[in-house]
Amino acid sequence: MADDAECKNVETRWHPQPIQFRCVKLGRQVNEKRLAVLDAALAKGISDAHAGRVKPGDGVLDRLEAKYNAMAERTK
Repeated sequence: MADDAECKNVETRWHPQPIQFRCVKLGRQVNEKRLAVLDAALAKGISDAHAGRVKPGDGVLDRLEAKYNAMAERTK
């Protein structure tokens, strides 16, 4: 992944603009891919909710609380 530090490190005195532009472009491509993955995950969650593939929050929280309380008891 091309972050700002990488881009600054690869600049040269002869061609700073093309290299910097390339890093910015790669950074945008990475961000666009991350946003596409996030959009797909959100769309799946929304379609699951519309299709009724959800669980009540109280039940999920109770189960998680019991699970982590049991794990904490085992480590004592």
